[in-house]
Amino acid sequence: MDKTHPDYVFSTGIAMRHTDAAGIVFFPRYYEMMHDAFEAFLGSRGLSPAQILKESTYFLPVVRCECEYRSPLFWGDPVDIQITVREIRRRSFTLGYRFVHGHKVYAAGATTHVTADKASKKSIALPEELLKALKG
Repeated sequence: MDKTHPDYVFSTGIAMRHTDAAGIVFFPRYYEMMHDAFEAFLGSRGLSPAQILKESTYFLPVVRCECEYRSPLFWGDPVDIQITVREIRRRSFTLGYRFVHGHKVYAAGATTHVTADKASKKSIALPEELLKALKG
């Protein structure tokens, strides 16, 4: 699913908690921000991650994640985290993330999630409600 426009944009700013002593985003914080954007994306599609954890029979573990750092972001910088649904498979899906300010991409990453049954911990087919949310 190669798209020119993102499926969702999460606008945020770089907080002090995201940075190291030099005021530059500390690398694992990109993953935290990607997850914040992921939660907001699902919520914007009517599927609350908190509700999934509390009320559903499945959960969405991350089985692969990556991030490429292209240019530093600093404390106080505004940033749009653009999400694109890259791939939907029978039991998993992959989301792409781009950290953008103006026309510059500061970082790009991806996460692959599987749906797993809470009781058995085995992967299962994507539930219909999740498919609907991913397809928009």
